Amino acid sequence: MTILSYLAAKRTESHADRHPKHAAIRSDCDDLGMVGEVEFGKFSGVCPDFAFDRKNGDGGIDFVIPLLYTVDVKTTEPGRNLIHRLDKPVAADIYVLAYADGNQGELVGWVWGKQLAAAEVRDLGHGIDSRFMRREALRPMEELGSRLLKLR
Repeated sequence: MTILSYLAAKRTESHADRHPKHAAIRSDCDDLGMVGEVEFGKFSGVCPDFAFDRKNGDGGIDFVIPLLYTVDVKTTEPGRNLIHRLDKPVAADIYVLAYADGNQGELVGWVWGKQLAAAEVRDLGHGIDSRFMRREALRPMEELGSRLLKLR
């Protein structure tokens, strides 16, 4: 018996008493399902959920996959706002404002690139027009962190 066969048997066993309308069409549906999930896991780089202790199954979700968002970190001195030069394209999906004080860094907040592209334009005194967003208007890093954790 392979590990997949063992896990599939345990999965079948865990929901053996489910309602008849949920009964498997094939007796080997969990075996087949495990093989398919392993193949998708190899493809996506995400480990399949091998839990077999869910009496009611997985709720119809086999994988949560990371999406490919690009991120550009804009680092400045503490207390400053997010700026992005107008002559540079807004190329990333997400922009993060970070502060640096010597070797100490702090992530302040983030914004979608589309929002930054639509931001107010200012000349901050150097003759260079820049997209400008107040740090208070940025989304909290905890929100981005929870999105990333949800994707893992």
